[in-house]
Amino acid sequence: MDIARLFLVEDQQLFADVLAAGLRAVPGVRVAGHRPACDPQLAGFLGGARPDVVTVEVEQLAGRLATHVGDWRRVVPNARFAALTGSSDTELAAEAAHAGLDVWIPKESSTERLVSLVRLAWHGHAWYPPSLLAAVFTRWRSADLRRVQPFDSLSERENEVLRAVVSGAGAPEIAVRLRLSRHTVRTHMRNIFKKLDVHSGLELVKLARAAGIEPGAPAEFTPPPRKE
Repeated sequence: MDIARLFLVEDQQLFADVLAAGLRAVPGVRVAGHRPACDPQLAGFLGGARPDVVTVEVEQLAGRLATHVGDWRRVVPNARFAALTGSSDTELAAEAAHAGLDVWIPKESSTERLVSLVRLAWHGHAWYPPSLLAAVFTRWRSADLRRVQPFDSLSERENEVLRAVVSGAGAPEIAVRLRLSRHTVRTHMRNIFKKLDVHSGLELVKLARAAGIEPGAPAEFTPPPRKE
């Protein structure tokens, strides 16, 4: 049987010690390490352990889960993340799902159940208790709406610039196509980024495509004259 390497991000040291000891004789999973979330060297330990699955005690990180999980994911990009918690709070479950934790493991789970859920996460599946799923889906729908609605705040010119970006045009081509200066195009782009809360052209295009924004019809492009 393949063995999943498990790392516990757990603030309760006694619980982590007991769980790690209890899993030593259990086939299918091996504890590669455990550290509290507040440990300043946690990222280094994660990188050294190279876990397949990282469990996170989510209660202490409420309101900051996405930031922390994003930081850890950059260190172990191939790892899967799961919540291992005694909480049954629906808002916390929604936040955990939004932060990219694929599986919710109650701390009161039997060892066999815990191992099966860890391996479920390892193989790329998701599982949350049915009692929490409604809150998770509601949060996702609300997040999608918040991401689409800001397009309504774009001006007509900003929409033209956005559609040109979606069509693959760069700033120089957009300036020629829309008969604007490059400075004006850059100003429109800054405004679009701010209104849509994105930080790169790739993220902008991805968001626009998800919202059903289609590329603008490209005008014939005449490159600007070369300076001698």
